[in-house]
Amino acid sequence: MSDAQGENVRVVNGISLYHSLNEDFSVYEPAQFRERMLGHLSDYFLLGVTIALLRLPFLKLIEHAKMNGQEAKSSAITTFLFLLAVTICQLAPLCLWGQTLGKYLFGIRVITMTGGARLSPLNVITREVGGKFVSMMILGVGFLFPLWRADKRALHDLLSDTKVVKYRR
Repeated sequence: MSDAQGENVRVVNGISLYHSLNEDFSVYEPAQFRERMLGHLSDYFLLGVTIALLRLPFLKLIEHAKMNGQEAKSSAITTFLFLLAVTICQLAPLCLWGQTLGKYLFGIRVITMTGGARLSPLNVITREVGGKFVSMMILGVGFLFPLWRADKRALHDLLSDTKVVKYRR
């Protein structure tokens, strides 16, 4: 099926879908720094809200552990909840759909350099954990790479062999 502009469109349950995960995304232009930054900030806001919501049922347990000198238990619970939130908000969406909610809102997605839309778990962990950690350790300079690189790739993209592209929603 095609829309008014002659583009391929699939209609599922009344919703027009312009893309499939099997599509060759390598033809799309790189996302601009502004879109990447806004998507990133949206993701961190969502991550903060998710952490707060996950912590609510455990607040008494965490405080009780702190008051009884069980700092290790309190830290373990907090760390587990943080890792769960990161998995829910960042890692799982990137593995499943190639984008997080923030990236979706700004019309961008992460793809492999070969143009594949599906990222492997290794790509995602290298990009989100290793690459972003290295970027933060060098005072955030790795996040600024898209400002001066022609291919608009950040340090975490270079380390994980990925790129961020614009797409039509």
